[in-house]
Amino acid sequence: PFGFGLWTAHFTPALLGAPCVLMERFTPEGMIAAIERRRVSVLAAVSTQFIMLLNALEEGRDLSSLRALFTGGEKVPYARAAEFEERTGARVLQFYGSNETGVVSGTRASDPRERRLRTAGKVIADMQVRLFDADGKDVTALGRGQPGVKGRAVSRGYWRDDDANRELIRPDGWVML
Repeated sequence: PFGFGLWTAHFTPALLGAPCVLMERFTPEGMIAAIERRRVSVLAAVSTQFIMLLNALEEGRDLSSLRALFTGGEKVPYARAAEFEERTGARVLQFYGSNETGVVSGTRASDPRERRLRTAGKVIADMQVRLFDADGKDVTALGRGQPGVKGRAVSRGYWRDDDANRELIRPDGWVML
């Protein structure tokens, strides 16, 4: 309902001049019918939704118009993502980000399947990512820690909420995820 929904259902289609099919209320059966009827080519859905679609997908349904599933916001189960690709012919593309940072990384249709289904892709241009320990020390080289992000899409903070801003944004400008 926030960044993911706004960008995939409102901003990006408007910027691209692409039509967008919105459902008043989600049901997997309704989504399958909308894809068939409207010949949807890009599906934006969280893992729970595309898994529900797979569970409801009956033989003979035509989802051949789908070229890509754009998903993120949670870990995507590899086996179900692979099943989605096999049953629909569409590529699963993942992203990583938050409402406060915007998109940080993403996969591409040209990426090998292992990268597309097991990672959230590469950090996009104009974004920087570092890892920090509980004391605020940069531990990026260790490969484990709390991610912090800088970049052009990053939020400047919460409206009139200094306490939340101190928690979100480090004094050196890194926005913590």
